[in-house]
Amino acid sequence: MFASLPARCSFAIRVPVVGILLATVGLGLRQGFDRQGTAANGEGAASVAADGLLKHLGLLFVPAGVGIAQSYDLVIANGIAIAAALIGSTLLTLVATVVTFRLVARLIERRPSE
Repeated sequence: MFASLPARCSFAIRVPVVGILLATVGLGLRQGFDRQGTAANGEGAASVAADGLLKHLGLLFVPAGVGIAQSYDLVIANGIAIAAALIGSTLLTLVATVVTFRLVARLIERRPSE
């Protein structure tokens, strides 16, 4: 029943990955209704839900794989552009991470110790 819910909602909400939005809302509602906030083993509800998602993480990548398989000809035709975009975005992400890390490190060094 819930497997088709993201596909149905994606047309109404107009976001590319509606499953993440639905999962966030679902976790928020579950936390709101769960007054105790802990499971039988003492873990929080979000921790239990996260563990369940991590156990089945591979299933979340199936729609992306199906999309690539359906447009395989386009992937082959634009392979160089896709590779360039992947490499460029990876390098840009690494540079942004290094710059952010160095900026935060400088700010921490300058902060007066307590």
